[in-house]
Amino acid sequence: MHRLSDIFGAATERDCEITGSGFASTRVAGIVSFAGAARYVAEAADNPDIAALVATPGLAGMWPVSRGLALDASPERAFYLGHNRLADRLAETPLVTRTIAPSARISPNAIISEDVEIGEDAEVEAGAILLNNVRIGPGAYVGPGAVVGAEGHFGKHFDGALLRVHHTGGVAIGTRSHVHAGAIVQRPVERGMTIIAPDCVIGPGAQVGHGVEIGPRTVVTGGAVLAGYSTIGADVGIGPGAKIRNLIRVGDGARVEIGAVVASPVPPGARMSSPFAMLHTRVLRLMAGWAQP
Repeated sequence: MHRLSDIFGAATERDCEITGSGFASTRVAGIVSFAGAARYVAEAADNPDIAALVATPGLAGMWPVSRGLALDASPERAFYLGHNRLADRLAETPLVTRTIAPSARISPNAIISEDVEIGEDAEVEAGAILLNNVRIGPGAYVGPGAVVGAEGHFGKHFDGALLRVHHTGGVAIGTRSHVHAGAIVQRPVERGMTIIAPDCVIGPGAQVGHGVEIGPRTVVTGGAVLAGYSTIGADVGIGPGAKIRNLIRVGDGARVEIGAVVASPVPPGARMSSPFAMLHTRVLRLMAGWAQP
């Protein structure tokens, strides 16, 4: 546990213990989040896992008095600076304890960080990189040049300068799942895991964004991109070069065809296609028309 005041200093209005940081939708108990508008305060207040909030002084009265509070004129900037300070402290307590099963086959040319777990009969090929807080399940396979546990694309511009947002989570690759050559599986920003369930395939060059959860027996083929915090069901097929927008849910048994771009939830069993690019304003008009009964 950490104290809010240890991270946010004099900005702390009401102190409390925190376990980490996250967003309004993050379900990890004891986190601190931020809000710059009334609707985000309300959203955060509805999440019982948020122990504290960074907000503007004008929003302080909306936040429950039973929870911690830090005040700043720029709550987003204060939050991400605090997040990075907290991330450095959390790095001292890894999510995964180093365990390498005797039957695991690891190339001498693979790069394995200290806090990694590799299960029985797993295989890690030459050039693969397993960063801290990575768990490779029994019988899983990580191909040449694959990177598991990398940070995702997450930076914020404040005062004209780019701030890299540190990632504090890890990656869990399920039993018998395959992560093929050149694939990238990113770890989450907050204290949690990107999850690939058992018996999945992540094809060559595919990218799995931070905080994604993939259900069992799903196949993500080569070059596909799953953006951050999307949720992919069981027995899903995602075709080569397909793109799934962040925060999207794809239902069990769905099919996303080659090159398709998915920007809205996919129902279970649905088959999605259409890769054609056009002016974004036209796309929005078309989507508005399709939504009409």
